[in-house]
Amino acid sequence: MSPAFCPHIEWFQHEVVNICKICSYKFTRFYSYLVTSYNLGF
Repeated sequence: MSPAFCPHIEWFQHEVVNICKICSYKFTRFYSYLVTSYNLGF
């Protein structure tokens, strides 16, 4: 899993949870989109 970028703190990876709520919310939506796309075969 690639790391995502949080401009408010710094680079983080999936095992690190100390990111701000805004970025975690955006990242959760983005990850859900990737999972949905993968499940649909895109």
